Amino acid sequence: RLVLNCTARTELNVGIDFNWEYPSSKHRHKKVVIRDLKTQSGSEMKKFLSTLTIDGVTRSDQGQYICEASSGMMTVKSNTSVRVHEKPFIAFDSSMESLVEATVGDRVKVPVKYLAYPTPEIKWYKNGKPIESNHTIKGEKELVITEVSEKDTGNYTVILTNPMSKERQSHMVSLVVNVPPQIGEKSLISLVDSYQYGTTQMLTCTVYSVPPPHHIRWYWQLEECAYKPSHAALMTNPQTCTGWRDVDDFQGGNKIEVNKNQFAIIEGKNKTVSTLVIQAANVSALYKCEAINKVGRGERVISFHVTRGPKVTLQPHAQPTEQERVSLQCSADRTMFEDLTWYKISSQALPSHAGELPTPVCKNLDALWKMNAYKFTNGTSDILIMELQNASLQDQGDYVCFAQDRKTKKRHCVVRQLTVLERVAPMITGNLENQTTSIGETIEVSCTTSGNPPPQVTWFKDNETLVEDSGIVLKDGNRNLTIRRVRKEDEGLYTCQACSVLGCAKVEAFFIVEGAQEKTNLEVIILVGTAVIAMFFWLLLVIVLRTVKRANGGELKTGYLSIVMDPDELPLDEHCERLPYDASKWEFPRDRLKLGKPLGRGAFGQVIFGQVIEADAFGIDKTATCKTVAVKMLKEGATHSEHRALMSDSRSSFILAIISMWSIF
Repeated sequence: RLVLNCTARTELNVGIDFNWEYPSSKHRHKKVVIRDLKTQSGSEMKKFLSTLTIDGVTRSDQGQYICEASSGMMTVKSNTSVRVHEKPFIAFDSSMESLVEATVGDRVKVPVKYLAYPTPEIKWYKNGKPIESNHTIKGEKELVITEVSEKDTGNYTVILTNPMSKERQSHMVSLVVNVPPQIGEKSLISLVDSYQYGTTQMLTCTVYSVPPPHHIRWYWQLEECAYKPSHAALMTNPQTCTGWRDVDDFQGGNKIEVNKNQFAIIEGKNKTVSTLVIQAANVSALYKCEAINKVGRGERVISFHVTRGPKVTLQPHAQPTEQERVSLQCSADRTMFEDLTWYKISSQALPSHAGELPTPVCKNLDALWKMNAYKFTNGTSDILIMELQNASLQDQGDYVCFAQDRKTKKRHCVVRQLTVLERVAPMITGNLENQTTSIGETIEVSCTTSGNPPPQVTWFKDNETLVEDSGIVLKDGNRNLTIRRVRKEDEGLYTCQACSVLGCAKVEAFFIVEGAQEKTNLEVIILVGTAVIAMFFWLLLVIVLRTVKRANGGELKTGYLSIVMDPDELPLDEHCERLPYDASKWEFPRDRLKLGKPLGRGAFGQVIFGQVIEADAFGIDKTATCKTVAVKMLKEGATHSEHRALMSDSRSSFILAIISMWSIF
């Protein structure tokens, strides 16, 4: 359905006639409804309204629509174009950007370019999350970021939704926020440093920028040209040098070398580190590093003050604590220098903004406070000592030792920064957690402490001091406790206590040990292991000896009988079957042996006279028809032990000799 309204306003006494011209007016079958209404709009004007309505719009209704209003004396026309689409559609214009670059601080506007019918719903997302409009970012028909920052970098997606067909189309725009070079060291407010004559020094510039810098270059010029006292008196920057020279032209200055740039991730950002190495500090100078990328430049000016003068030391250590006795000592060769003096730098000597080049300390005496000190001589050196009996936080700051050259009367100064740490009572970060473990496992706990002065850490078990042994290990100043091969007796209440002169802090935890106690002591393990190894070697020895004996038994000399056996290994009935000799050579049937009278008796055996009848065996004369032998045998009713005794005696060479003797007989 197409509805067009045409409105006219006239004076009270004027009438209006409306006339419509439209593309389908020639098609009589097309039903068009035109309604003219008169409404009162005010005390002096009348409002007339004509409405044209076409139901079932087709492509033939596309075109120019003209509304004509006539009062008889005056005619006014108004027109509009109507485009009829076959169906709802939605599409992004090809001219819409996919990549937008901006510099930090810019105002960014990304219009949504599309073709659609009907008007779509528009929603913006950043990295997949809906964008909530606020005072810095708005997203509707165009994405607007009033003051872009680096955190706005990302992928922005706009989604169009057709309200009729529910069709969705998306387009992603990548926003890249460029950052001019920023030099990290400029954010630190520091005084002019003094460098000892002849030493090797290193100056650095740590640069962060998006994109990374095209190049980082170093320049230098003499320090004397930089300072104008009149500017310092007016509280303006007294550094007005313009004659910068490339570091390759070091004639008249220090010999220097620029190292190759290095890249490092610092604080989660990719940064470029450029290093200038001064091989020998001979001349005071100003050095400048300059970094440039496609959206800007950054620079840092470094005051390099070289002194042959005094040396400063801090006692007792570099970072004293409140209420400690602190001593600053300035020493110089008294044959070359005189008038040693200690000063403290006031806030007027500091740069008003981070990165601003400070006024050289040696040339700005009005910003210094003279300090009380005493001097003594040690060999060829004068030593000026400034003492702080009970250092406080108010004593923090930068101190300068002045010395004047005896010949040239030139002043030399050395700056030393004093930092006093605040006294802090011991604290334990976090709590120990109760633990349940099994016997034989390992327990590891940490007790993280803080405080100044650093506290001493002590462990207790059931209110008794815990000491190291074979299973308990304390590391990192007793901060880490490890219990190895946990035993049942390790169960109990453990306390970590951190103490200093300012008090103590403690945390507790209860360790529960589950399971039955097992003998897992190292001593028991060693004993059991030793016994097992000894048993193994004993069995191995027995097997070897048995093997050797049996092997030797099989190597009998021809003509000798050897009976080697263990009666306990087999029943006596089976011994004869396992004797280690040739049975056909040493044995003959029992019925060939005729026994006679006894020849002698012993504790368990007896020897009997015997005759061998036609038998063939070792030591029997084959030519004789009757052979006489001595037969050793058991007594009647012999016991099992006597059986074994006989077999044992049968191995004796004495028995063999008897057999031979009686054989001769």
